[in-house]
Amino acid sequence: MYGWEKPLEDVVRNTRENEFKSIRRAGRIRACNMAISFAALPIISLATFGSIWLMGRELTGSQIFTVLSFFSTLRAPLTTFLPLGLERLSEVIISTRRIDDFMNLSKDEDGGKDTDNTHGQDELAGTVLMNKASFCWDAQNQSCLLKDIDLHVKQGSLVGVMGSIGSCKSSLLMAILGEMKLSSGTSRCNGTFAYASQTPWIFADTIRENILFGKPLNPERYAKVLQICCLIPDIDSMAAGDLTVIGEKGVNLSGGQKARVSLARAVYEEADIYLFDDPLAAVDSTVAQSIFEDCIGPDGFLKIKSRILITHQIEYLPKADHCVLLDSGRVKGQGHFNDLLTSAEEVKLLYDLRRAQFDRAAQKRKHVDIVKEEVATESVMKPDEHSIVKEEVSAG
Repeated sequence: MYGWEKPLEDVVRNTRENEFKSIRRAGRIRACNMAISFAALPIISLATFGSIWLMGRELTGSQIFTVLSFFSTLRAPLTTFLPLGLERLSEVIISTRRIDDFMNLSKDEDGGKDTDNTHGQDELAGTVLMNKASFCWDAQNQSCLLKDIDLHVKQGSLVGVMGSIGSCKSSLLMAILGEMKLSSGTSRCNGTFAYASQTPWIFADTIRENILFGKPLNPERYAKVLQICCLIPDIDSMAAGDLTVIGEKGVNLSGGQKARVSLARAVYEEADIYLFDDPLAAVDSTVAQSIFEDCIGPDGFLKIKSRILITHQIEYLPKADHCVLLDSGRVKGQGHFNDLLTSAEEVKLLYDLRRAQFDRAAQKRKHVDIVKEEVATESVMKPDEHSIVKEEVSAG
């Protein structure tokens, strides 16, 4: 989920180790207290009677048994109940502090700013409107990653988000999802969301369950999703088909297969707004073009839905309705791709670089096809040596 598994695992492990240290320390204290509880009566009796004997005083039997009875009565409250009460008192203090902190939380941490992520009555579902919005991860730390964001996503439009690495493109999707705190400005998102993360998330179950994700099976929509996400060839190559178990306890999928399964899960969800975080990066150019045209693009399966696509394959962005260029958490430019191409040098540089990579890949595929054709021609024209030998033997 968003690639945070390893850091969160380290946090949980460190917290658990600190908990184990506290448990071991508490266990040692309880063991010492238990030992003192059992040894207290003999030690105190020995010290008391020894002191009286050293003072030269005499004790009768009745006095001795009275003192022992008195010590036995005091042992349980002093060695058991008192430490147990102190232990429970510390727990009560900690719990009281937690309740006090919870009750003192502000009702609206965003200070009353508009951060509605539900269906709007006056606005169409599937729209996103941000006006001078700044977002941060921690409400206590007001260091904003996204600053002065102006964004308007119309219903049924395709919005492409581009920028260099570290320009906070993924953070923009997190802000739309409501995962980041709004520190200033306004942000309003109308509708339900479907999200495909940059790092594919697969759980140990069948391919079908990974795509359905608890939703009821709609055979027609399910078959269409498999087709537009280019999963049918992969499923056909597996003996159990889409009932093949994947994940830690099943078949190990490649990075591209995981990305397409994660994408199919988001596409199968009937949402108003689809958020795609660079889903085309893990697949080859042919598959990426097919997915864009059949699924994400203006004539694709989701053409009537609002789509926000983060991608480094900016050769697809001329088909987008609106493009946003991010740089260090700020909107450096937005509009149609062709307009940005003439006004923003960074866009032109990225576009030329991607086109050069695309042309080199096309030339490489063309060269491979020519080599395969030549090899196939040579194999067809190559004489059958066994037939020649057989013919010579027969003639001899």
